[in-house]
Amino acid sequence: MEIVLSLNEKKRYYEIYISPIKEHRRKQIAQVLIINDITDLKLAREKIDKQKHELVIMNEREKLVRDLHDNLGQMLCFSSIQIQAICQEMKKENYELARKYLKRLVDIINKAHKDMREYIYNIRNDCYYKKDFVFLLENEINIFEENYKFDVELIIGEETLIHNLDVEEKFQLIHIIKEALTNILKYAEADHVRIFFNKKGNM
Repeated sequence: MEIVLSLNEKKRYYEIYISPIKEHRRKQIAQVLIINDITDLKLAREKIDKQKHELVIMNEREKLVRDLHDNLGQMLCFSSIQIQAICQEMKKENYELARKYLKRLVDIINKAHKDMREYIYNIRNDCYYKKDFVFLLENEINIFEENYKFDVELIIGEETLIHNLDVEEKFQLIHIIKEALTNILKYAEADHVRIFFNKKGNM
């Protein structure tokens, strides 16, 4: 067992072992009491736990920065495409279509500004990723479809697979999918994307 004693307003931690001593007929005749002062060990563990907590906070901040970078990267890529489209339509004197593209560009810039404010004030923290994974994924897909006019199909083969995800797993999966969608936008001539979740073996 472990006990804590306060001495001169300082806590001391002790670990106690009790072992019976028995005679040859297995009758207990005494007990051995061993007391170890584990204060230094306890304080070292508390220091390690504190450092781990600080490391978790640092990692969360890095995640926020990476997530912000990915979102802004998508929006800047879209803005570049829209500007090129506007220039082409202006050359063709298709002013109505150019105005439509320009309005879409303004919308995405406003959204980028809003996202920047949210990240600065740390709104999109762990609370966001504690929401249902399907909700999070569908939200990202809707944003992608609206901004880039892609058709994204989501197929979930096993429901239990996604309902038991922790915050870290949700964050990583969303990050991977967003990066994949960005790469499709940049490098593939595709108008339809399929995202398929299923269980394979023990994974």
